[in-house]
Amino acid sequence: YMKEVEVVVGLNPFRNLDISKFTGLKLVQLSTAGIDQISPEQMDYIESNDIILANHKGGYGIPIGEWIVMNILQLSRNTRQFHENQRDGQWKLLLDIDEVYGKTVTILGTGNIAIEAAKRLKAFEVKLIGVNTDGRAVEYFDNCYSIKDMNKALAQGDYVVVTLPNTDDTNHLLNETALAAMKKGSYLVNISRGRVIDEEALIKFLDSGHIKAAALDVFTQEPLP
Repeated sequence: YMKEVEVVVGLNPFRNLDISKFTGLKLVQLSTAGIDQISPEQMDYIESNDIILANHKGGYGIPIGEWIVMNILQLSRNTRQFHENQRDGQWKLLLDIDEVYGKTVTILGTGNIAIEAAKRLKAFEVKLIGVNTDGRAVEYFDNCYSIKDMNKALAQGDYVVVTLPNTDDTNHLLNETALAAMKKGSYLVNISRGRVIDEEALIKFLDSGHIKAAALDVFTQEPLP
């Protein structure tokens, strides 16, 4: 049947299927914003056969924007500990909680997801700092830095949110040096790709308390071992 197929839709449609058998293929529609799951060999086939490759740009702005807000609130309010106390039947006062109001949120990347998150965070009266390729101004952000000045932006963030795509340039962008630039006691939220963060370095900074807590939607190895 493969030679009759003109459109393929999916998260990673060619993980178990041979793309070269789809001889009538005209369009590949991915359900992700990123396209790094397409291998170089598959990309060569797509380009040489004039097949359109489409990502799902803009499709995740609202749900992931809300996920970012939810996790910033959960981290600051330490809701995990509340849930564990509830599960264990403990009536216990927690003093290690904080407010989001008046804090600074640094968002790496200023695309659709970052904008939707920033739009919602505005209601909490936070300062919003963005990081993009050239430091261009973006709506909802109070200030934007270029990627070469990223550490200046990291140093200001009580919360750091990563929304960058996975590319050769962003691989381990948040390495030990960048994580050390973050404010002591700050929080980290990653919704981009696991490879953007050096996970071994992150564990080190979480263990030391330099980074207070992290909410990770993605990992280098998925599913986790």
